[in-house]
Amino acid sequence: SIELTRLIQPGRNNTLTVEVVDPEFANSPGSTTELAQAVNASADLRGSNSSFMKFSGIWRSVELEARGNSYIANAAVIPNIDSGTATVRTQCWLPNVNTGHDLNLALEINDPDRRTVFSASTSLKTGTAVDSHVVAITSTVTIQNAQLWDIGHPNLYTVRLSLVQNKKTIDSASTAFGMRKIDASGKYLRLNNQPIYLMS
Repeated sequence: SIELTRLIQPGRNNTLTVEVVDPEFANSPGSTTELAQAVNASADLRGSNSSFMKFSGIWRSVELEARGNSYIANAAVIPNIDSGTATVRTQCWLPNVNTGHDLNLALEINDPDRRTVFSASTSLKTGTAVDSHVVAITSTVTIQNAQLWDIGHPNLYTVRLSLVQNKKTIDSASTAFGMRKIDASGKYLRLNNQPIYLMS
């Protein structure tokens, strides 16, 4: 994500332009922006056998989001079907990590049938300071009788996060995840500890 506050002109029409640069051609004529040069320096894929990495274009959503001084910056879920748990890793951005003692992070998980299977609130003062602005909170939750994500049954759980200050929600976010496991065992590719067969 990119912080745009200093670039916004209140009271006027503002245009958000997204530029896509192919790293292989970042130094070609017409591509002289700082973005092109930065991309080329960090990801020179010439000679690579990976055609996937050479696809150009925007393949994920682009969103513009208004946020307050404190907000949920990032959230990720790591499922573990062997232990029946899901680990939720959240990062919150604060003006200063020493000023977030009155903030709480509320976590709720709903199952594929939209029933709440977990709900809790954690004070940000118990989190880990990543730097002077970011606090990380990690919660490992037991998912009882988990409904696994499968090819024929793509069950999804929903995580809802709320940043609360003085009993008022000042930011919220949500994401979906599946209780699934993909690994390799010998010559087999496995889904949820069972061999699967790919046909083309």
